[in-house]
Amino acid sequence: MEMFSSMTMPAIFFTGLLVLVVLGAALYIGVRLAGQRRAEAEHHPREAAPRTDRNPD
Repeated sequence: MEMFSSMTMPAIFFTGLLVLVVLGAALYIGVRLAGQRRAEAEHHPREAAPRTDRNPD
């Protein structure tokens, strides 16, 4: 806690708030990308497989 002793209370508050915002944004982006990849993985095999089976030439 020596690091916090030199900082004022508003600086600690805003630093913590900034860390929470950055972590929240990273989590939001990660969840969106994971959901998008899962949706693409679910949709592509269903669409692609019947087309290649129906038209072998």
